[in-house]
Amino acid sequence: MNLFNYFESVLRSRLPEQLSEHSIDLIIIISSMIACTLLMLIARYVINKLMNENLIQKISLNRSRSISRIRTINSILRNLFMYSLYFIYAYTILDLLGLPVRTLVAGAGIAGVAIGLGAKDLISSFITGFFILFENQMEIGDLVVINQEIMGTVTKIGIRTSTIRTATGDNYYIENSEISIINNMSRSIRQINIDLPVSDLNDLSAFEAVIHQTTEEICQNYNSVITDEPTYIGLVRGEGQSFNYRISIRVQVGEDYVHSGIFYREYFRALQAHQYHIPYSIYDTIPATDI
Repeated sequence: MNLFNYFESVLRSRLPEQLSEHSIDLIIIISSMIACTLLMLIARYVINKLMNENLIQKISLNRSRSISRIRTINSILRNLFMYSLYFIYAYTILDLLGLPVRTLVAGAGIAGVAIGLGAKDLISSFITGFFILFENQMEIGDLVVINQEIMGTVTKIGIRTSTIRTATGDNYYIENSEISIINNMSRSIRQINIDLPVSDLNDLSAFEAVIHQTTEEICQNYNSVITDEPTYIGLVRGEGQSFNYRISIRVQVGEDYVHSGIFYREYFRALQAHQYHIPYSIYDTIPATDI
């Protein structure tokens, strides 16, 4: 005898005998649905209570593991438990209503094929999500580029979808099965390539002297971010017939996105202070003609 059969027998023994069988069955169904709903809400509360942020921090401290990885595993397990809980709840409610759920599941036939085809993407997303997790391709809090298109911070990795928040605050909900390329920008030292446009109106040797001096000042002012000595690559071809002067600066993980603009600002200020002409277009030196 399962729990609901026991609940039904107890409820029947306490109902007035003058009630009709139809009324008794209706009361039992409604009461069982209410009890089932309460049990589901209690189970959901327990899952959320157990898998909270405080527990994640405790596990991270006790086991000396990455809090981001533990948070990612926690997110997937919570989704798995929730999906299982909702499935059991829906199955039980349908069974209480008298629908032949077991018969429908057992004799799926054409409907089973349709459901199987519809669930193919779900299963694919589920498997991909676990590979992303166990291969440690990305974790919550990582800065990533998905499929060479969407750049942002991972805020959630679920069984079916992952959520990426961009710098503008947009949230992208991407099915795991659609994720084919992950560029994780939070896993290694980042390199900033500074390309400064060069004009033939400037003396190249004096130009390089200003660049070297400015680079040394940047290294002194941002030594907590810069990891290695800068590399002076020199002249590289730009668009059209233009040339750029390239300096490569390696910075700590996650700092390239912020400091790229800061370093450009320092170089441009230095060049302007020394009255160097900075071309703004490949056509900058072409004289205007009357039309």
